Amino acid sequence: MKEQETPDAPGLRLLCPTRWTMRTRSLDSVLSNYSTLLHTLEDVSTTGYDEYARRAGGQHALMEKFSTFFGLKLAHLLFGAAEQLSRTLQSKQTSAQDAFKAAGLARHFTVDSELMKHLTTFTTRF
Repeated sequence: MKEQETPDAPGLRLLCPTRWTMRTRSLDSVLSNYSTLLHTLEDVSTTGYDEYARRAGGQHALMEKFSTFFGLKLAHLLFGAAEQLSRTLQSKQTSAQDAFKAAGLARHFTVDSELMKHLTTFTTRF
């Protein structure tokens, strides 16, 4: 099914429990395969009557919600900023000034930005 719908999308990747910066790739793979996942979960839930079919139906219902998709997109943005900061801080060519600047940019993106203020207002309505 994946080959028919999203042949260029990467395969699903597991979430690494210890390396938080690798989560951007995992989230990207879920977002790239979102429609395929929805179709597959629907197929599993409608063709079976066992525990797996019930679980697939529940997961399908969750993935159809706007809040799930929005949360994945937001997490992808935030983990992306954290991953970029991590790469900058771990680079051998990074100076103290570069590290300080990168940390400030990441902080601004995640805490101080107008986007986050609007998101807080938006999410409290739902």
